[in-house]
Amino acid sequence: MLFGPATAFTQSGVQFDGSNDHITFGTAAPLGAPTFTLEVWFMRTATGATTSTGTGGVTDAIPLLTKGRGEAEGSVVDMNYFLGIRASDNVLIADYEEGTGQTSPGLNHPVIGVTPIRNNTWYHAAATFDSMTWRLYLNGVLEATSAVGANRLPQSASTQHAGLATAFTSTGVAGGFFAGVLDEARIWGHARPGTGIRDSMTLEIATAPGLLGRWGLNENGGAVAANSVADSPDGTLTNGPTWVTGSPFALSNALSFQGTNAYVTFGDPAALDLPQFTIETWFRRDGAGVATATSGGGGGVTAVPLLTKGRSETDGSTVDANFFLGIRSSDNVLAADFEEGAGGASPGTNHPVVGVTPIVNGTWYHAAATYDGSKWQLFLNGGLEAELIVGQPVQSSSIQHAALASAINSTGVAAGFFHGVLDEARVWNSARTQAQIQADMNAQIAVATTGLVARWGLDEGAGTTVNGSAGTSVTGTITGTAWAWSGPAPFNAGPPTPPLEPSGLVATA
Repeated sequence: MLFGPATAFTQSGVQFDGSNDHITFGTAAPLGAPTFTLEVWFMRTATGATTSTGTGGVTDAIPLLTKGRGEAEGSVVDMNYFLGIRASDNVLIADYEEGTGQTSPGLNHPVIGVTPIRNNTWYHAAATFDSMTWRLYLNGVLEATSAVGANRLPQSASTQHAGLATAFTSTGVAGGFFAGVLDEARIWGHARPGTGIRDSMTLEIATAPGLLGRWGLNENGGAVAANSVADSPDGTLTNGPTWVTGSPFALSNALSFQGTNAYVTFGDPAALDLPQFTIETWFRRDGAGVATATSGGGGGVTAVPLLTKGRSETDGSTVDANFFLGIRSSDNVLAADFEEGAGGASPGTNHPVVGVTPIVNGTWYHAAATYDGSKWQLFLNGGLEAELIVGQPVQSSSIQHAALASAINSTGVAAGFFHGVLDEARVWNSARTQAQIQADMNAQIAVATTGLVARWGLDEGAGTTVNGSAGTSVTGTITGTAWAWSGPAPFNAGPPTPPLEPSGLVATA
């Protein structure tokens, strides 16, 4: 059995036009199941066409992986299962109809997700039913649950046809059509746990216990979608769907903030109490946002926060700021600051460093700031913007909280809010060199790396948890309402080009 990592960027998938393209499996009796897990990778490219899952179900459903749709009620032409997208708000949905001998044969039981699906973005969708409860997952994150109760099993004897990118009646009439690319579709005969879904969603699984059907869609040609599970039906490509590059089996997202009340909080993790550090993030500013001060008594900077651990509170104690990276509100240049710690000449004193290049809205940048115990350095797209000799210790015992898109004091009160998108934020426990910053700024670090104490790829694409990754474990929570998952940074920054040597110079003796 194949149960290992997918080979990224060499897999094929199938592109559907959203008007009549689909894959059919026929009546597919081996795919009927009273309990199940449905899984598929998908990238939506256009609206598609809708169908209904039945009375009391979803009337504007776009099919992904299905066995049935609305037809008649209370017989074997009821729907076994349906996984798709609701057109009205672009969220994930799943549904089934109760089977013969259950409490209410023909009754629909839809479950609805919460995260809007963006076009041209790869997602992993999964839905499980364990005989009593629906669970809906997007990118391995639990989106919704629905407790159906006992004696409400699906119509597992349904004679409706199974398919990809559409949904069929019992006579094979297709309705509703997905516009986009599908890959690695799987149907299991049991409800898989959330951990299992998360752990295996980036893998190709040819066979496994309980796997009823699996279509890797790796043929990259022809009209047959082969099923890697024995005695389970192959699919037939119908009406001209095309073979294209398939899923990367990896997530790629970023986090957007509206500059009013949303941020990510990490609390006060010991891993971020640092006397020396490098802090960096990709960012795209989309609006002014709200600035906050790094010092209540002056000497700091008033800036819109990007990546921070602290802000203005009281001076000369553990409620001083460990580090602050942001954009100065007065002239839109990059700025960083820290407050002096115990053992310094003036504990509580701020030591800001300020860049020179105005940040342009709607443009992606990479920002980094380093402090080696003596010298600040500030970088924009790998170019040195400013440096400042301080020669004083940082308040590395700060109990103020760490954050993205805001700055938080020791009691968890946020101030200042970034308006824009953040991606690939990292904290190191040393001052990295300019060469190191330039070497890694266009990379998404995926593995444990020496000195990396926090890394947030912001790739989740669903839910409100920001996970530490690349061997780091500092996890954050998205707070507030004015935020959304967004498309990723381009990871294409280059350091500023040096000016050309002057020419045409004339001097008079």
